[in-house]
Parts: sequence; structure tokens; C-alpha cells
Amino acid sequence: IVTSKEFAQGSKLLRKYIDNAIIIPNGVNLEEFEIPYSKEQCRENLGLPQIAKIILFVGNLSWYKAPDILIKSMKTVIDFIPDAYLVVVGDGVMKPELIELATKIGIGSSVKFAGFIVNEKSQYYKAADVFVLPSRSTESFGNVLLEASASNLPLIASDYVGVRAIIQCGYNG
Repeated sequence: IVTSKEFAQGSKLLRKYIDNAIIIPNGVNLEEFEIPYSKEQCRENLGLPQIAKIILFVGNLSWYKAPDILIKSMKTVIDFIPDAYLVVVGDGVMKPELIELATKIGIGSSVKFAGFIVNEKSQYYKAADVFVLPSRSTESFGNVLLEASASNLPLIASDYVGVRAIIQCGYNG
């Protein structure tokens, strides 16, 4: 059982079993993302700036998910879009390093580290303008991409086979 044909084709191990593979993609409960708040209300509830272009990352703060690449990229993004604001939802071993990096490169005031959240997840998605997943290696099937898509966000992600099963250039990413 594989989550996508693209992932199985790209996997050294699974490629040889592709003819026997059954594809069962992950899914999300769409009702979780149908919330009665506007984008502005979500931003107010979460303490986010009303007038900003909010970039959202949701995931484990680990080397594999590459949040450091996103933090470093924000310096350039802010040079072109001064009201860009990054929201990092998640926790992990890299969190102290990421906070230090944002401060060191001078973008600390343009980044919010929300930490691990449970109840406000759909509000963070609704408050955002774009979702980014800068993984360093293949995602078998990025559930956060499905969640962001369920929230009608455009998606930006590393070009890996599992991601290609979800993102179509020019359509949703």
C-alpha cells in the first residue's frame, strides 16, 4: 500500500513492486477547516498582524523539514515584500536554533514561532496567504499540504515525488 504512485515510482525500494502496489492516498477532514471566522478574525484571535502577507509553515522543526531554509529565505522575501510575515507552527529540536537565526539575520520581528498547537490549527491556515513546505528530502505524502489546500492556500514546496502527487504547478502551487 502506497500513498501515491509518484512516491512508489521514486522509491528505490518500492519501485520494483509498483505493479502490485495499491494506492490509498491520505486525506483530511474538510469540516475541520470550515470555521466560522474570517481571515481578519483569525489573525486577531492569534495575535497576527492584520496588514501582512502571511507565510505559513506547519511541521516538525527538524533538519528533514528544513525550516532553517525558510528562515534564511525570509530575509530575501522581506527585501521584496516588506510586509511579509512568517508563522512557524510546530516544535522540535531546531526551535532554539531557528529563533537565534531569525534574530541574527534581522528578521526576528517578522517571524512568529507559535509552537505546538492543537485547537487553533485551522485558524492558522485561514489566517495565512501562502503555505510553504521546504523539505530537504522526499515527502511520502505531505498531509500539511492537504490541510493547506483544504484551506484554499496556494502551496510552495520542495520538488519531490510525494509532493508532486498533491501540487500541480499553476493550479494550486
